[in-house]
Amino acid sequence: MLKKLVMGGGRRNFLKNESTPGSEGYRNDNRDLIQEWQQKMVAQKKTHKYVTNLTDFRNLQPNQYEHLLGIF
Repeated sequence: MLKKLVMGGGRRNFLKNESTPGSEGYRNDNRDLIQEWQQKMVAQKKTHKYVTNLTDFRNLQPNQYEHLLGIF
């Protein structure tokens, strides 16, 4: 049963800014908030899913996850 749902835009605001090619983030505090969320869910033994597009969102099955993070 889905207990927590977080959805929004601005994925780059959740990712750290790296000086490597292909870096996508804007954060200067060296934190990847998406990765931190995923690690927290694993540590708490919560079923969870992170989606980044409408196709993945539409393919979700009802009651498949307790927590869903969708950042587009």
